[in-house]
Amino acid sequence: MKDTTNYPLIPQTGGHWVFPAVYAADSLFQFMGDLKGIELAKLKIGPLHESDNHGADNDLEQLLNLSLPIRKRNGYRPTAMVIVENDSTQLRPKVLFVGNSFMWGIANQVPMTQVFDNVEFWYYFSTTYIGDPLTPSGPVVDLNLLEKFLDFDYIVWFTTGNQLNKGTMGFAQSAILTLGVDDSIRRAYIDRIADTLCPRRDAINRVSTDSIRRQEAITILYSHPEIIPELDAETLMTQNSEIAYARYTKDIRKDSTWMAALEAQAFLRTASMHQMLHAEVDHIKAGKPLYKDKEAEIRFARQCRQEVQALVKRIPNNEKMMEIVRQQSAEYDKSIEKTIEDNAIWLVRDKYGLHRYRLIDDPDAEIPLPP
Repeated sequence: MKDTTNYPLIPQTGGHWVFPAVYAADSLFQFMGDLKGIELAKLKIGPLHESDNHGADNDLEQLLNLSLPIRKRNGYRPTAMVIVENDSTQLRPKVLFVGNSFMWGIANQVPMTQVFDNVEFWYYFSTTYIGDPLTPSGPVVDLNLLEKFLDFDYIVWFTTGNQLNKGTMGFAQSAILTLGVDDSIRRAYIDRIADTLCPRRDAINRVSTDSIRRQEAITILYSHPEIIPELDAETLMTQNSEIAYARYTKDIRKDSTWMAALEAQAFLRTASMHQMLHAEVDHIKAGKPLYKDKEAEIRFARQCRQEVQALVKRIPNNEKMMEIVRQQSAEYDKSIEKTIEDNAIWLVRDKYGLHRYRLIDDPDAEIPLPP
């Protein structure tokens, strides 16, 4: 565009594109629509005109530690009115962007939520930003990547020429490992790689040799997923078996009533929510009655929860019980409040003989209800 516009695409004292990022976004959105054969909202860009608001266009200048600011010439920062043209026939998909700081030029000047239903940005595949304006929401490492990947209609990765040496910042490798093989296979290869590494010890921090070797093995595998033979191909031929579960659990998690029912069932069946979600999906696929529809059991679980809360209030008034609580709190490094709750749960479960009902042993067990 340098030959077709009277304004600089990137300012002389800045390292990022300014308003012309909007033209890049317009081209990108049209390309995304073509990929799926759908029509996305279009950006209507008004005439360019000069702006006195330099914003972050002087980020390179700020690094020079100058005594006086550089005088800005006219037309230093162009701007224009941006309107999103959308109608009822155009879709608003969910999109994940993964990339570098050039994304801010788009996000700050394009009304993203008028184009997309949900927008998320993983900055350098490190920090997550959501919404409009993009707001930090935590590190990428804390996310369930499989569920996240399946939750978007588009995943857009981008970089700039000066950072091509960084590749995808680990994003592509993590995506291949997450989508291509089961967790058990990844863990097996991490253990196998760790066994081949020379023993080393961090004498300063006294970290165990095994811990260091395992962390190095994780780094190696996530840098070179092709170590796993099934992933060493131009076309990914394998698939994580958890994908089928993730598609179902994604929808279940969005239903607060369904999730509440599974939390109740988890209490009765000595199960984690992860186990309950998998078991519910198994019932969906097998055409069996769902745990969320066992209304009598769910009412019983809620009654048990009420009894737990009553005990939580009574235990602090029982000195004998509190002596046990203090000992357990110190032994297991838990707070007094958490230890009281755990004891209350144990007592209620013992009262109704629920300890013998384990989801992993008998997924279809009928919970005996009190008269």
